[in-house]
Amino acid sequence: MPELKVKPEIFDIELADLQVRVERIDIDKQVIFKVNWPDGKTLCIARAKSYTNELFWTSIPEGNPDLAEQIGLLIEQHYRALI
Repeated sequence: MPELKVKPEIFDIELADLQVRVERIDIDKQVIFKVNWPDGKTLCIARAKSYTNELFWTSIPEGNPDLAEQIGLLIEQHYRALI
């Protein structure tokens, strides 16, 4: 069973003029981001590797690849700004 590491990291990003709360969740060696919309809906996204070893953002469950990629890029910008 994967080890659940509880180390909450919460930050906000702006998407289409909305403040969206993002929560980082570490499960074993995988990082998942839970995106919380102001209306209470959520979307989970994570980085994945394609069969050609290219990294991309995907939603969990799959079905929102464009939104996952858009939010993923904003998450990357957030972390780059911390360096």
